[in-house]
Amino acid sequence: MTMDDTLQPVFKELSCEDTQKQQNQQKPLHIVLVDIKIAAREKRIHCVEKPLTDKDLNYVALSYRWGELHEAIVDTKLGYLASVTSFALKDFYRLCDMMTREIDLQQIHYVWVDAICVHPNAAKRIAMVYQMSTIYDRARYILAVPDLHLQTLKNKSTKHKEIIEGSQSFSKFIYYLIQGNTDQLAQLDEAFLDDINVPNDPALRQLLKKYITKDLKHYINNDDEELLHHIYEINQASQAKDILQNTNDGLRHCNRVDCPLKLKDEPTTEWECRRYFSSGPWYKELTEKNVRILDSMAFLMDLVEDWSSRVLIIGEYTIAKQNNNLKYWFIQLDLGNKDLQLPFFKFDFTDPGALTVLENAHEDPLKANPMHVEFYECMIKHLQPRNFLEQILKSKTGKNEDRFYGILPISEYKETVPITDVASWGITTLASVKSKMYEWMTVRDKLNLLFLSGNKDALHLGQAFPTFATSTIHWHASAPADCFVMPHGVPLSSINFDLTHPATITFHKDTTENGHDDMALDYLQVTPMTCYAVKGSSSPSMSRDNDILLRKLLQVDDQNTNLAVDFVCIPSFGPETNKKEYPGIDWNDYYIALAGSFAKNKWILTSPEDLYLSGKRIDVNQKMNFNIY
Repeated sequence: MTMDDTLQPVFKELSCEDTQKQQNQQKPLHIVLVDIKIAAREKRIHCVEKPLTDKDLNYVALSYRWGELHEAIVDTKLGYLASVTSFALKDFYRLCDMMTREIDLQQIHYVWVDAICVHPNAAKRIAMVYQMSTIYDRARYILAVPDLHLQTLKNKSTKHKEIIEGSQSFSKFIYYLIQGNTDQLAQLDEAFLDDINVPNDPALRQLLKKYITKDLKHYINNDDEELLHHIYEINQASQAKDILQNTNDGLRHCNRVDCPLKLKDEPTTEWECRRYFSSGPWYKELTEKNVRILDSMAFLMDLVEDWSSRVLIIGEYTIAKQNNNLKYWFIQLDLGNKDLQLPFFKFDFTDPGALTVLENAHEDPLKANPMHVEFYECMIKHLQPRNFLEQILKSKTGKNEDRFYGILPISEYKETVPITDVASWGITTLASVKSKMYEWMTVRDKLNLLFLSGNKDALHLGQAFPTFATSTIHWHASAPADCFVMPHGVPLSSINFDLTHPATITFHKDTTENGHDDMALDYLQVTPMTCYAVKGSSSPSMSRDNDILLRKLLQVDDQNTNLAVDFVCIPSFGPETNKKEYPGIDWNDYYIALAGSFAKNKWILTSPEDLYLSGKRIDVNQKMNFNIY
């Protein structure tokens, strides 16, 4: 679900009291649902309104990202018209048809889809947004459809359209490939070889299935035409004893040193350059099948990544994880047979054997199809737990307000930070999101956000106020998600901050008139236990942007004046820890650097440099803190 742009101004018009009043008037909450069977059979939208408190209410809640299509108007017959631009109705009808035949969903009568089921009236729409987490929590199943915006994908790219056509042509192959059902794949392979008139030679077919159809991903770097040609040669020369050898696997093997089947993991320039174009009448069909399936699988994984990165969707699949009721489907898979009751894919968050499956696949890759393993790894990677900062800041959204609407209801802050307050915060930029978070997060989360903002790989560091919120966080794999947790069991006593004391890091709003281009200078007051300082440096390594910003902060207007700068390094761990060497630990990820003035106690975040660690150590007492602007 993605919030419509038209909703944003509405939040500004209603006060929290008005919103609360509307919620009270509507209790118990009623929701609009779409009848699945009518949509599937009659290709029309029939809506009903039900109380969400009804214990017998069963419905499926869709999780998807919006597309961009021309408006389709739906009369709900419930007093409002729904404007649908996020997906094509024909694709929605097709999805409903699949739900009527899905083994777990076929007895469920209703589906909730926000594009149709959210009332356009301002007050009702806002009340529904505030109850979104409840709606998904009450659903019998949450059905993720990463390609529900299929028509948008087709319209925007010819390549996408070609890949989608390939997905439809080889839907059953892709379905069983995602499932990892090797028996069904073997049957489909055999039928496909029949269809393209491959000779009914068991040894030849076994070679083809082993080296081409079973292990799709493994041979993506090889020349398929050459490989098929060589297999064809082996088959044609099956009677030549000096070329072939018999083995106990029932296959015919080649004695050539440069056999492509032996060199499949080490393709050489010679073999890459030698191309054959007469490998048999069926080689084109085989190579086309492989390429299309590979393209489709890569496309589906890209769709999963895009879907799972949306901030509102993170909230949806987090709820699905709590209830372990997530199913997913791709509507581009056209299985065709109306009587075929194949289940949708299910992601089991509690499956203790999930990681074991992957481990076994890596240990013995011949027993698993690499594309199945890669897809499974993709799902695990993108649905794995994320901490609060990653959920709210690393995600994608068109409106920064949505970060709070999507994540607050599933976070530890849901009781202390009412979602009804969000509309009054005036959130516009990502920097305004970060600044607001510093007001109410825990000490640990505040410090982690500060260290992420001041990380050595952060972009635009120290170029705009407030420096603790305006840098671009670089979410690279090696950076710690929590700067106060290490994989080597470092005790809490070695942390350079008192994580239990609220005064360790506090946010201060500037409400005074100032002479800095009318820019409010909010600041963080941070109190570490120890730091390292270099006083009175001419700062030859400080960037021009940092220099300009610092002069503005310290009110040194004369650009010709040599600016003497104090530098401070604040590590996340104490000296006894950060002097040790730990495998895989880059200490540059575990400290921030400040540039400013001890005399005025005004600082900006600046790019960390190793020279700061050589500064003089200062043990900070309760009276010493740093005001970071």
